[in-house]
Amino acid sequence: MGVLNQLIEWLLGLFSSNQKPEDNTIIPEEVAVVSEEIQSIPSIEIVQEPSNEKIEEIEEVKPMNTDFLSGIHKMFLDSGQYIKEENAKFQIYLHHTAGNASGRNTISNWNTDSRGRIATCVTVSNKGASNSPDGEIVQAFSSKHWAYHLGLKQEHFDRFDLPYVNIDKFSIGIELCAWGPLTLKDGKFYNYVNRQVPEDEVCQLLKQFKGYTYYHKYSDAQIESVKNLLLYWSETYNIPLEYNEDIWDLTERAYKLEPGVYTHNSVRKDKTDVFPQPSLIEMLKSLS
Repeated sequence: MGVLNQLIEWLLGLFSSNQKPEDNTIIPEEVAVVSEEIQSIPSIEIVQEPSNEKIEEIEEVKPMNTDFLSGIHKMFLDSGQYIKEENAKFQIYLHHTAGNASGRNTISNWNTDSRGRIATCVTVSNKGASNSPDGEIVQAFSSKHWAYHLGLKQEHFDRFDLPYVNIDKFSIGIELCAWGPLTLKDGKFYNYVNRQVPEDEVCQLLKQFKGYTYYHKYSDAQIESVKNLLLYWSETYNIPLEYNEDIWDLTERAYKLEPGVYTHNSVRKDKTDVFPQPSLIEMLKSLS
């Protein structure tokens, strides 16, 4: 019965671990010797002691929806307008163009201006563009590559006693097509080039942001497109999406290349992009 007792102990250990042997599990040779004795063993009821630990419900993890990728309009810049060099990506920066509603026009202008290799990976069109639907993502180059989009120099890093790092090459930029700060004059809203912006495209902040109460609103479709991009790049490059309140002002985390989502305000005090539109903040928080 020595072998039989060993077999029983082995079976009890197997059941208590709550695992089944895989198809390729090696069974001890002693099992064959006592195969006849097993039939005479009374059935054993395994009783588990109650646990005081609370069992949490496990939500079904649904795969990310990538349907939006097929709707991206590819409008690649000429090779001399960006740097076709692959680098690790740690950060994503949100910008606005301070320009018209068309993401296609924005990239077309980048391709013909004399500023050099200044651009972002994508633009996102706003309401009112004649050649691009609201929320359309327009791609200028692969997210693996890069262009200058932050305008940083050593003097910006000096504020935190940090050495200069070319953050541009380790980050991805998103440009939301919007005019930025607006001025209210005689009941109408005007951008910095004195063009009127429709009232239904104006966001009024409860608290001024960088001296302005009114901004050109990011549309719901734009915010949804940004959400899709953030989720996609988070999974692609393992960039965390936790929301941090400090992204609306200079933050040392950004200069240290700490992974995450930032705004242009995070590294440039003279910028207003993007502004803290409540619906944009709500979306960013929903990703945390």
